[in-house]
Amino acid sequence: IKSRQTQAFRAILACSMITLATDIISVVCIYYKDVVSEDMAIIANRAYIIMLVCMSFMAYYYVLVGVTKKIKVEKRVWLFRACFVIACISIVALPISVVDDGKSQYATGPGIMATYAWALFYILAALVIVVVDWKHIVAKRRNAVVTWMIIWAIAATIQFFNPPILLVGMACALGVLLLFADIENPETDLDPATEFFNFHALTEY
Repeated sequence: IKSRQTQAFRAILACSMITLATDIISVVCIYYKDVVSEDMAIIANRAYIIMLVCMSFMAYYYVLVGVTKKIKVEKRVWLFRACFVIACISIVALPISVVDDGKSQYATGPGIMATYAWALFYILAALVIVVVDWKHIVAKRRNAVVTWMIIWAIAATIQFFNPPILLVGMACALGVLLLFADIENPETDLDPATEFFNFHALTEY
């Protein structure tokens, strides 16, 4: 399980970096839409929101591999991969427009709403796993995942009602940092005095 969790974290880390990159590119394209064209700004935003949904899927997968046997993981992952494909198709198919009221610039439309819906779907799925398998998840891992989901949900809610305030990308990065600091950092498994495995590492394995 540990190796699969590590692989899942590496995938989340790569996904978060791409998400932040597309976030920055989409903001730049919207700001300079008169130069790069509004169509290019919309394409950049579609790429960004697809990565957001991908990030939420990877968060679900990270939680899943931590508590479920490999056979069950494969069955569930195929189902949620199919949902991810449907999410991407809906985001690409639904219209997105760029708003520029002179004070702020941002993307809006059904495509954006679909992104919120699909991201919420994966976040809730991850939380359901945590609740159902509460006793089978190490407390440290459980707390880190729940905290990340809460931070993400708060950021998404604020941005949903205030589109110019871009917090979701930051929440993604903060969540990855939290996972590394509390779970994936190998130093947390070692006692600083003896350099042997500490109590947390022994109880987890």
